[in-house]
Amino acid sequence: MTRKYKPLAQEEGDPSGPIVLHGSYQVELLAGGSSQTVLHNPQRSPHNYHRKEFTEQFDLLQRFFGKLSALNRAVNRIRFLKRQLADVQKRLEDGEKLTCH
Repeated sequence: MTRKYKPLAQEEGDPSGPIVLHGSYQVELLAGGSSQTVLHNPQRSPHNYHRKEFTEQFDLLQRFFGKLSALNRAVNRIRFLKRQLADVQKRLEDGEKLTCH
């Protein structure tokens, strides 16, 4: 994949997300107006986790991923606004009359 910009942080290893507890999960993928739902049964981790510690770690990682997603949305919004400002600046330099709505 070719990116127009350099990521803010480099990803090390598998960026797919936190390890989940053993059990059955329903996973839904939404893309381009279509959705697909599948059942997933992850295998037990070879690590010897206590359920409480595992749950606390998972909850913490979920909060981190939520904050990272919010940060990515904010960065994308800033980039969009910068493009809009550059367009307005170019139009002003070209002498175009702007009107407010």
